[in-house]
Amino acid sequence: MRILKLQYQLDRAEIEEALLCLDYKREGRFRDVNVGIISLIGAGTLVAYVRNTRQFFWIVLSGVMVLLLLYMIYAPVLGRRYRAEKIAGDKGTYNLEIRNNKIQYGDQKNSVEITGKNTKAYISDKLYVLRINREVFTIPKRIMKEGEKSELEKILRENSSGIVHITIERGEKL
Repeated sequence: MRILKLQYQLDRAEIEEALLCLDYKREGRFRDVNVGIISLIGAGTLVAYVRNTRQFFWIVLSGVMVLLLLYMIYAPVLGRRYRAEKIAGDKGTYNLEIRNNKIQYGDQKNSVEITGKNTKAYISDKLYVLRINREVFTIPKRIMKEGEKSELEKILRENSSGIVHITIERGEKL
């Protein structure tokens, strides 16, 4: 029986990266496609205004498109940063015991089972983020030895967990 005992604290940047990993679908190509579509619509409204400057609603619609673009680009980043600062302000120490198919956490030794249908693992350069049912566990790689990292990945693979490798691009500053 393999047991990994981990005790650690997370800083704001790690929490923000974990939130980004959990929200990767809305932050990736999906967002880029939406921004592109809204940009094309905004350009179309601007062209329509230039063709007929007497119809004032085209310039108002262009302004609305610009505001929508700003919201789509900056609101998720600012919201994620705010939540990360709020969570990091608690300065909690996290205790985890990872066994073959179970994670025990907290002082009361609550536990949750790792099974394929309820587990998703997000692996970035700095973190392991495990979502099991409604519980989220963020494990920084900085506290783990190389053997512990491979052991954790082996446990996740053996339990048929969905594993997603996340690469942070676009110069996201965490």
